[in-house]
Amino acid sequence: MVLAFLAAGTALSWSMMSLSIGAAQTDLTVYRGVQSRLLAESCAEEQMLWMRDHPESEETISGLPGGECQISVDRRDTERIMMVTGIRDGYERTLEVRFESLTEGLNLLSWKEVSR
Repeated sequence: MVLAFLAAGTALSWSMMSLSIGAAQTDLTVYRGVQSRLLAESCAEEQMLWMRDHPESEETISGLPGGECQISVDRRDTERIMMVTGIRDGYERTLEVRFESLTEGLNLLSWKEVSR
C-alpha cells in the first residue's frame, strides 16, 4: 500500500512538473514574440526618421541594440511601403508601414503587423 501511494505521488508530482514546464515555455514564447515586435516597431520608427532626414538615400538600418532588423522599402512616387522584420532570440515579427514622403515631412498611411 505504501508503494502504491508512493507511485501515485510520484506520478502526480511528475505531471504537475510537466504542466509547469509547458506553461513556462508558453510564457517565454509570448515574451520573445512581443520583444521581436517591439524591436520591429523601433526599427520602423528609426528608418522613417532616417528617410525623413535623408529623402534621397537608399540606405536602411540593420538593427538596434537587442536584435536585428531586415528592412525593405518600395518607393512609388511619394508613397513608401516599408516591410520591417524584427529578429530577436530566433523569433521574428514583421510590420508593413505605408507612408507618404512629402517636402514638409512624412504622412503615415498605415501601420500593421503582417504574417510572413
